[in-house]
Amino acid sequence: LTQMESFEGIFIASTNLMNDLDQAAMRRFDLKLEFKPMTKEQAWSLFKNMLKEHGVALTNQSNIKQRLGALTDLTPGDFAVVARKFYISMEVQNTTKFLKSLEEEVRNKPLKKYSRPIGFVV
Repeated sequence: LTQMESFEGIFIASTNLMNDLDQAAMRRFDLKLEFKPMTKEQAWSLFKNMLKEHGVALTNQSNIKQRLGALTDLTPGDFAVVARKFYISMEVQNTTKFLKSLEEEVRNKPLKKYSRPIGFVV
């Protein structure tokens, strides 16, 4: 904490464990930003842009949009992982494969911590 406080430059930190930081550490940050998962509209827009960027035609639009909208906690990072997978694998790309890869990314995310205890409420 003293090193953070005495640092004379611009200090930027990132964490997925914001709730685990104590108040003493939190006071050392002048700005605190939270990046929430994308909205359905943002995800759809990024999905279309990603397909266009990779030269993939958008097929079965209404079904794809519905499935994409059902994915929760999508982030731009998920899209970046999918793009890298396709770049590395060099496999033929299509709309369905992009969506399936995004669905896989969401499935592989760790479960969120419960905000309340599990069990019976009396």
